[in-house]
Amino acid sequence: MINQQEPTLLFAFKKSSHETVLVEALQKKAYHLLIAGTGEETILVFSGNPKIDVIIIASDLPGKNTFETVSEIKQINASVPVILLSDFVTVNAVRLAIGIGCSEILQTPVSPGTLEEILLKYLNT
Repeated sequence: MINQQEPTLLFAFKKSSHETVLVEALQKKAYHLLIAGTGEETILVFSGNPKIDVIIIASDLPGKNTFETVSEIKQINASVPVILLSDFVTVNAVRLAIGIGCSEILQTPVSPGTLEEILLKYLNT
């Protein structure tokens, strides 16, 4: 059961050390954190949890690629904010990410504090 007082975040990543540090930092805060490891799992978790407030997704998910995953999520709920974490942020990648509905693109590594600032921007709207 999801606690309605805590914002619910879906964090989709392939268990790299950098993203693990971010997850550990978020777990210490007042968030309900759901984890997915593949594109397909991300869609399943999102479909089964309509109260997800923000999605944080890595650009290198195994299985269904990140851009296909975000596109499918946006078909389910176009208004959910999606924060894309990417090792390489190029002009073409930014265009593609914005085109499929990503709200933010952050180049990794990103500090837990920076990620939380971005999260608060979407949770306080």
